[in-house]
Amino acid sequence: MFLSCQISAKQYLELTKSDLLAELATSRSDLLQSFQEENNYDSLRWVLSSFPVPLSEYQKAWTYFDEGNTANGITALQNLDIETVPAHHRSNQPGYIMLAGILDHLATDSSYVLSQDTTAIEALLTLAAESNSAGASARDLLSAYRIITYEPSVTLPDTSLKSSLVVNKPKTKGKSSLETLYVFPNPANDFIVIAYRLEKEGDLTIVSQDGRIVHSQIINPGHNQVVIRVNYLTSGIYIARILEGKKVHSTKFSIK
Repeated sequence: MFLSCQISAKQYLELTKSDLLAELATSRSDLLQSFQEENNYDSLRWVLSSFPVPLSEYQKAWTYFDEGNTANGITALQNLDIETVPAHHRSNQPGYIMLAGILDHLATDSSYVLSQDTTAIEALLTLAAESNSAGASARDLLSAYRIITYEPSVTLPDTSLKSSLVVNKPKTKGKSSLETLYVFPNPANDFIVIAYRLEKEGDLTIVSQDGRIVHSQIINPGHNQVVIRVNYLTSGIYIARILEGKKVHSTKFSIK
């Protein structure tokens, strides 16, 4: 079982740390949204460089594609220091490079017809099955050319939820993992404890109902827990999400 919900000296320090992380995440999110709306790509890249998160280098590279400068985008991806990327994301690099090449081809060759390039289509379909930003971009590209129809699944908030426990159910028969992700107290007032069990390092985010990331941090593998202050957040339903390699663990909790 997880540790009881009693604040120790260590957890008090973690609360202080979570305050700073929350302020940083909120300010960073606001800046990125503002610069994105203004199409201010230089400022976007400055924020991503100055306040990096695990995938900032990939996000910076993609700003060049948004800007229409595919050549610089490809160069940024090719020169990306893979050591700055979390280990469980490094295998995605070939997918990003492949997608960048197709986007560059579309931007620079007016005679190129994506729907007639079966090799590119097969590669995009394979990439589209991946649960990362390159996979999402591949799905968007295939949808834009009406090669596939993609409708992401949406989980509606359950306001009657008192506590949440997510258990990963493997596709094959066998014993399921227990207590993968747990949030308490639920509903919360001043703080939450996120208890988890991971095999690999993970990316923890807390997302509001309107899709804003209000907290983000890297968490270590193992059976552990982190304490996060939430008294600055408005009342409502939130989602705690952990990305562990290709696995996504998520659970809902409420704040009074």
